[in-house]
Amino acid sequence: MPRVKMIISDKDVPDPYYGEVDGFKVVYDLINQEIPKWLNSLKQK
Repeated sequence: MPRVKMIISDKDVPDPYYGEVDGFKVVYDLINQEIPKWLNSLKQK
């Protein structure tokens, strides 16, 4: 089992520093959507 797993592995995550003006919000929203799935996967182990 890998010790490190990407939380968002099936979507493109923009670089908030070099992307569009709202890049940080976009990245925050992506992470916010994926955290519940990630937590559920940890609970199942």
